[in-house]
Amino acid sequence: MKKILPYLPLLFLLFGGCQPRQAPPQQATPLPLQTPDLIAYKTDTPLTIDGHLDEPIYRLLPQIELKNSMNTQPVSDPAYATYAYLCYDDSFFYASFMCMDKDIHSRFHTRDQRLWEEEAVEVFINLNADTANYIEIEVSPANVVYDSYIVNPTEIVDSTATFNLHRLRTAVAIEGVWESRADLDTAWSVEMAIPIAELQQKEGLPPQKLEESVWAINLFRLNLDDFGPRAFAWNPTKGSFHKPRLFGILAFRESLPQR
Repeated sequence: MKKILPYLPLLFLLFGGCQPRQAPPQQATPLPLQTPDLIAYKTDTPLTIDGHLDEPIYRLLPQIELKNSMNTQPVSDPAYATYAYLCYDDSFFYASFMCMDKDIHSRFHTRDQRLWEEEAVEVFINLNADTANYIEIEVSPANVVYDSYIVNPTEIVDSTATFNLHRLRTAVAIEGVWESRADLDTAWSVEMAIPIAELQQKEGLPPQKLEESVWAINLFRLNLDDFGPRAFAWNPTKGSFHKPRLFGILAFRESLPQR
């Protein structure tokens, strides 16, 4: 059974069932990325944040594969393949994930709990494309959010989580039953709508079009079961994810790639 777990600040989680969807989204042809750079493409239509990666733009966006972050190798088991997709509009930067997973679970229910101790997807963003400060956003299979502002990657303390993105919207869709460890699950997918203006304001940057910006970014997943790898990353870190020198450069393009 698939569940949709939308998130809105100050609202309770809402659960809803629907028919299973294929994962990950099928692409017409593979689009290679120029490592280490990533590109986010502009969408003319805001994404519907429901956790389902079924909108037409997902068939056009580059499919970003996450590797085993500890040994830097591609994940060999397709039952634990992980893909990310990046796009944006005038108001939001969208980061979406498809996580194949045999055992989906989470015990956390409150914002800014220690999601990294179990299962989550994570986005680290540095708007200045330097190694000084960056924003960390995590989402669990239960659609619980952790967001923080990191100023010292060697000293992550609870006070960093006092930072909240108030217009952040997230949703999770699950093929399986995340409340039960006894069943065999299939996948969970995440959509994040990250408010651009709040990011820029936190960094003291004037409002500007993303096409005029260069960010540094890394993408992660944490898994905790007896089957798959523990840590996944776009650019593997071989340990702690908090290594901003390993962030890749993210550029923004108004025109979608041609197929």
